[in-house]
Amino acid sequence: MWRAGRPRKPTAPSAAAADVPEPVEEQPVSTLSDAEFIDLVRRCIGPRSGVHLAVLPDLLGELTGEAWSAARVRASVAAAGVPVSGSVRMRGRKVSTGVRLGALPCPSPSPPVAPPLGVVLAGQEPATPGTTATATPGRRQVGDLLIETVDDTTNPASTHVRVIGKGVNER
Repeated sequence: MWRAGRPRKPTAPSAAAADVPEPVEEQPVSTLSDAEFIDLVRRCIGPRSGVHLAVLPDLLGELTGEAWSAARVRASVAAAGVPVSGSVRMRGRKVSTGVRLGALPCPSPSPPVAPPLGVVLAGQEPATPGTTATATPGRRQVGDLLIETVDDTTNPASTHVRVIGKGVNER
């Protein structure tokens, strides 16, 4: 801000003020990972669309059993890269600074569960080739006809059928 008039002369601090140490700000220390913190914020939001920063210390304290200060919440929000909005609404309160549910990153998926051995997931190639590279034909006699079935090696849902008998497929 610009002020008209003469510039002020800097005043020397008094001797009594020089002896008093400046207050040291409490450095917030979080033992949670960013993903755990984001999950806690998501739980604090619950079914609402967002939560105020002023309410988060109490809600986080209830969930974790630890004491949360406003400075620790702000530091954790910044460290986790959670965007803060200046216009978050909460029922029964005025619009305030807070975190919106839609601004949180997607929750991390649970670790993938390995399928049982021998199971191939859809769309994946088998790790090892099948036990038989060629299909074994099956034969069955029905009256005068001999029916031969052979599984298709390229498509397990398909079977080739050949009927051998009098007047049918003679060679």
